[in-house]
Amino acid sequence: GPGIWSQLYANNFNDSGMYVGACLQACDMTISKAWMENNALGYSGTNSGGQIIVEDSQFDHNEDGFDTNTQINGDPPAPQNGACPNGGTSPITHTHSCWVFLDNYVHDNNDASMPRAGSAAAGPTGTGMTISGGRNDTVMDNRFANNGAWGVLFVPYPDSSTPSAGQT
Repeated sequence: GPGIWSQLYANNFNDSGMYVGACLQACDMTISKAWMENNALGYSGTNSGGQIIVEDSQFDHNEDGFDTNTQINGDPPAPQNGACPNGGTSPITHTHSCWVFLDNYVHDNNDASMPRAGSAAAGPTGTGMTISGGRNDTVMDNRFANNGAWGVLFVPYPDSSTPSAGQT
């Protein structure tokens, strides 16, 4: 980063419509006015953190609307951690959490018939948002509706994998 994705549209991906990952505390990404529909995962963010802002976007008719997670052997380095870099404070949250999901509409993510591949196939159908093993993430002022299983699902994500060579 810094990176900006604005007015982004993705449809019919067998993994995720958009992905930000493997950037630990240095992602520095803003996503606004995105529309993710008919994907396995609307958004995926493995081991991503620091300043990430997702705002004013829509996630619908996916298997799982929005998914961020910690994974030991998935796009290292783990973990997913939304703490502000260098102990900073977010101008949005006024806390040490710079990973912010704000003013989004997440609805009707119930479609198990989406094309799916790899770990995206394991996404929990009927879920608006999944945070698996996430740390220091802020979810505020969003609308979740008609997701058949969960609006927001928090999972400790006990990844029992052995780190690859060179990972700690």
